[in-house]
Amino acid sequence: EHVRERAAAQHRQRDAYGDGLDRAHDARLAEFGHLEAIPRDPASWPGVRAAARLADTLFGAFDDALLYRTLATLRTDVPLPHQLEDLRWPGPDEPALRALCEEIEMENFAARVLRHDAP
Repeated sequence: EHVRERAAAQHRQRDAYGDGLDRAHDARLAEFGHLEAIPRDPASWPGVRAAARLADTLFGAFDDALLYRTLATLRTDVPLPHQLEDLRWPGPDEPALRALCEEIEMENFAARVLRHDAP
């Protein structure tokens, strides 16, 4: 489900760039600081070419843009039931990885992973 949502989000982002939003527009609109600070009237956007078309693209997907920002924001105000050290990944389960890779006939992959993970 998560992968499907992310793929859809990336597709919509590509669509936004294809509909007139480009990196130059990104830089220009970034001058406003926050999405909510971008005026709805494109006539008030100084020096932005094709501002009306860009406004249609941006505000046509504005709720999506706000959602993406929320999803991409690292939250620091949420209590965690663990200490940071408890969350540290201990590395691959070597016997399980080797068994899986043998089952799917990818023994070389296990060797590469274990070599890469070695201290």
